[in-house]
Formats: sequence, C-alpha cells, structure tokens
Amino acid sequence: MQDKLRFKNFFLNRGFTLIEIISVLSVISILVSITYPSLRRYFIQLERDSYLAKLNSFLEQIKRETRRYGISCDLKTIKIINFKSEANSNYNDIKPFQLDCYGSEEIINNLRFEVPKITKNIFQFVSGDLKFTPKGQVFVNNKRNFGNSYVILVGLKEQSNGFNDSFRCLLVNPPTGVIDNGIYISKYQTHYDYGVSRYNSFLVDRFCSKK
Repeated sequence: MQDKLRFKNFFLNRGFTLIEIISVLSVISILVSITYPSLRRYFIQLERDSYLAKLNSFLEQIKRETRRYGISCDLKTIKIINFKSEANSNYNDIKPFQLDCYGSEEIINNLRFEVPKITKNIFQFVSGDLKFTPKGQVFVNNKRNFGNSYVILVGLKEQSNGFNDSFRCLLVNPPTGVIDNGIYISKYQTHYDYGVSRYNSFLVDRFCSKK
C-alpha cells in the first residue's frame, strides 16, 4: 500500500520537464502557423461580404429616396491608390465613392446617405459612374466597358502566401436599377499591392454570374 502511495506521489509531484514544455509549445506553434492563414482569410472574406451588403443597401437607398423626393444624384468612384490618402490622413476606413445630389436643398440636407467605407484588407474595381433620376431610373456612364451594366468587383488583399481567388461582383442594370450580386468568372492572384479603389475599363457585365 505504501509503495502505491509513493508511486502516485512521485507522478503528482514530478511536474513538467523543460523538454516537455518545449515540445508542447512547438506543437502549439505549428498548429497556429497552419490555422492562422485560413482563419485570417476567413475574417477578410467576412469584411468583403459585409462591404458588398452595405453597398447594396446604399444603392437601394439612393434609388428609393431620389424617387420619393424628386431629386437626382450622381455617384462617382474616388481613385485611391494607397490606403493612406490625402483625403484620409490616417489608416482608418475610407469612403471610396462621392455622392452629389441635386434638387431641394432642404430635403437633401435632411437625408443621411451613408457612403460605405472600404477596409484596408479589400479592394475594388469599378466600371464607371451612376446617375439616379427623380423618376427612379438609373443611367450608367461606363469607361469604355464591355456591356451596359454598372459593374463593381471586390477582391481580397493578402500580405503573404497569395492564392487564386474569384472576385465578388455587383451589377446595377439600367434603367431599372435592379441590382444583382454574383461571382466574376475571371480569377486573380491575391497580394497586398492592389490599389484600394479605381476605375477599370475592361470589366464585362456578363462575366458576373448570379449566386
């Protein structure tokens, strides 16, 4: 009986050796190095999807309010090469669109159009500009693009270990302004050097396949 107690106390009081602690830490570091890129990519994808959802709601709001109050609005893309820009002297989120509305100043001042902010982990290509009329119509001014619809592509940035990914796309179809969300058939290689926001004259609306 005493031998059994001594044997049990030996293992209870033994503790961990330095080699055992190093081995455990090594295993943990390996697991973190394997899972971290996938986990980080997952959260960036959530940022991208959240931005597209906010952009969709923003465009729907403009259509609704211009028709309701009889005003017109122009939506233009702001070209942003680096995340730190003259318009935004810090590294907070940036508004990549400029919205100008015309009509009753009182109505326009009372409206709260919140331009969605883009984060430093994603980027966008835009085909042109949009005009929203008081009759609820939407007209597209594309920059020599292939198609009549307004196209926005949103992609991911990766600091390292780039991979092939598909753009998420948003289409605004004139003159009704119906918005479609989908996946662009052309893939790209992720890296961190993409500009934040700019026009792209080679976007094809039919390449955006609905989800």
